[in-house]
Amino acid sequence: FYKNNNLISVYPPSPRVTVISPKEYSHRGSNNMNSSIWDHEGSFFEKLSHLVQNNPTPSVIHFRENDNVDYANCVFWAKNVYLSFAIWEETENCFYSAIVYKKCSNIFSSVAVTNYCENIYNAKAISKSSFIFYSKYIHNSSNIRFSTNLIGCHNCFRCDALENMSYCIDNTPYSKDEYYKKVHILLQDKNNFEHYFKQLRNEAINYASTKVLGNRI
Repeated sequence: FYKNNNLISVYPPSPRVTVISPKEYSHRGSNNMNSSIWDHEGSFFEKLSHLVQNNPTPSVIHFRENDNVDYANCVFWAKNVYLSFAIWEETENCFYSAIVYKKCSNIFSSVAVTNYCENIYNAKAISKSSFIFYSKYIHNSSNIRFSTNLIGCHNCFRCDALENMSYCIDNTPYSKDEYYKKVHILLQDKNNFEHYFKQLRNEAINYASTKVLGNRI
């Protein structure tokens, strides 16, 4: 972000683009765009340059009702969003993240978090889940750490490719009491958190699918 025309903007100060606040832009409406400049002679890029210079653009893109989202772009119906992009549909308390939507809350340093998620930290591709930390490709699960490709799982640590499992460490199931004792010890070694995360599988696997190319299908 930049300071531009006394506004917080995704555009740096430049004579090429004039920025106005999102509220002012929405009040003006697209009907007020000066398109007559397009009729002058010149190359396509000369015309485009004149069109941009003669029509201000919003400093950031904000739609609908938002609260405390000045330092965010492509946001609508959101609250308390900071240094994040593409946040919408009643998401709140979202920081350093991208593509978070549909009633998610307390999202930090994550990407592609959707559908009623809460308390997500340093994660990727999470849906319908809560309390997910340092994990990827998690669906309909809770209390997951350093894991990937889990569906319907709860209380798992360093697990991969499991469905409907609970109280597992390295894909090995434990009793509830054993699980909490072991995890309590593992969580004391905070210096290894980034190491655990880097060891995760980088791609999502495919579930209930045949004859497909790609992943996360």
